[in-house]
Amino acid sequence: MFNETYDIRKVKQTMEPDLYNKLLKKYVKGVIFIRSDSLEKIIPGFTEKMREWQFLNAAVDLIRKEVRGNKKELYIKEVKEFFSKNSLKLLQNTVNNFGELAKAQFLNVYLSNAST
Repeated sequence: MFNETYDIRKVKQTMEPDLYNKLLKKYVKGVIFIRSDSLEKIIPGFTEKMREWQFLNAAVDLIRKEVRGNKKELYIKEVKEFFSKNSLKLLQNTVNNFGELAKAQFLNVYLSNAST
């Protein structure tokens, strides 16, 4: 995704243009992907929080008593706030459970400069 030939339409659907431009100009040495279904193991209570977000996202038009198109933005804002508050806990629990997470194949690592 951080490569200039990637489909820009997909990029615009995925992230804010400023963030994309910032990341595109950085040399990415590697990325660790964490499967979303493993987040409950890393952050206890995450599944409950996800259900709450999904319910609110689905019910926001009923709550407002009108249909507006910014449900996705509200949802993303909540998710960002949650992860910024819990980033240290996420990192600590990932490191402390790294062996177990790797064995269960919850983690995938991409290294940009690794050879075959």
